[in-house]
Amino acid sequence: MSTVPIYIGESGRRKRSIFNVNIWRFLLVFTILGAISWYITGGSRYQALNWYVTLIWSLNVPLAVISFLGIVALKRYKVVPSRFCETINNQVIFIVPSVARSNVIPALKRVIDSVLEFAPFNMVNFRIDVVVDEGSEGISILQKIYGSSNLVRILVVPHDYSTPNGTKYKARANQYAMMVRAIDGENCANTWVYHLDDDTSVRSDTISSIAEFISKKGNEFYLAQGVLTFPYERSNSAISRFADSIRPIDDLSKFYFFTGGGTPRMGLHGEHLLLRSDIEETIGWDFGKKVKVEDAYFALFFAKKYPGKSGFLNSATYGSSPSSVKDLIKQRRRWSSGLIHLISDKSIHLRDKKVLSYAVFIWLVGFAQNVWVVILIGLLIGQDTAPVFKGIVLLWSFNMAFQIWSYMEGVKINLGVSEKGGTLKKYLHMAVAIPGVFLIPVVESITSLLGLIEFLLRKEGFDVIQKRI
Repeated sequence: MSTVPIYIGESGRRKRSIFNVNIWRFLLVFTILGAISWYITGGSRYQALNWYVTLIWSLNVPLAVISFLGIVALKRYKVVPSRFCETINNQVIFIVPSVARSNVIPALKRVIDSVLEFAPFNMVNFRIDVVVDEGSEGISILQKIYGSSNLVRILVVPHDYSTPNGTKYKARANQYAMMVRAIDGENCANTWVYHLDDDTSVRSDTISSIAEFISKKGNEFYLAQGVLTFPYERSNSAISRFADSIRPIDDLSKFYFFTGGGTPRMGLHGEHLLLRSDIEETIGWDFGKKVKVEDAYFALFFAKKYPGKSGFLNSATYGSSPSSVKDLIKQRRRWSSGLIHLISDKSIHLRDKKVLSYAVFIWLVGFAQNVWVVILIGLLIGQDTAPVFKGIVLLWSFNMAFQIWSYMEGVKINLGVSEKGGTLKKYLHMAVAIPGVFLIPVVESITSLLGLIEFLLRKEGFDVIQKRI
């Protein structure tokens, strides 16, 4: 059997590779923005607002440069979708934690069925472990559908199960699954664990890349992560879909720079994550009862313990954006609260989290950076927003151009993996990205502030949002 080395829509329609990002489009946007900014900016100004914008609008530049370098490396090494057409003998266990509510089962079934459909192309020894809490309403449905399959195992986490550190939520499920594998003797160098969310399916490129990584790089690297994409048909909210346009480019830029470069200092996603099982066991998921971003915690511990041992999966997974703006805010608020808890966690030394801390800080000050907020302040106090030194507008232009380009390319990628992503629709949506980049970050910055408030109030809980099936 062979896999298809391009993206395949669920209707079977052929798609272009997500790795085909147009860096020349970024350079064009940067040139136009730089020229306009230079032309309209007068001489130097030294009032309070000028000093403020000079600082606040320059904070993002290092992150933009890192992201750009990630894209350059991606192009330099000619990263393309996996063309691996062989089968591997290594055991691969697909871990899918789920709340298993009845309204989640259709999406979960889509995920399980996608693995059952594509995994046999490249794997002769695989299993899907669906991890659910005891009493979940969907357990009986899952057992009815998959109970007779030797490829799907329903792992039920007992009510009274607790980790030594009292870890909760998804991390608790991961820890339980890891403990069961240890009992079964499956935490070994020949077994790999692939983490998925219960709304994130795979296609042929996903499975092919997993097999290729294990076969060709499994002796050198212990961890790999790829690109998250979000087909448009899986969300009812245009705002949520647009907000998630930034995520594929994040994976292809700054995450590729760090994780693909060997050490995941920027963090990891809890899905599309491949780990050698014995290495996973040396770190575990038992990070404490207040942890909401177990993937970021795991990344930092892995980066410290196994520097230079992470790689990149040349593939995507296909997830769902939040179904409403309300759910989008809940999701981002949870991320913000969890990441703030992480960077304030004294058990992790500052040197081990400095990169992630910088990224979280940029997110938190996003509202203070917003162009509309700064312009409003200028109008209220009667000062302009010129920088202290004119040349800084080129740095600002670089950062803004990268943001605009990221959303444009992200729209192209997500439409490219969608069922109804024609050329005209693609370019129309990419055009909308230009004004949208001035609006969506307002929502993102508000959610970061809400996360800060949640952290300060020490609110516990894990919001499980609604996503389209």
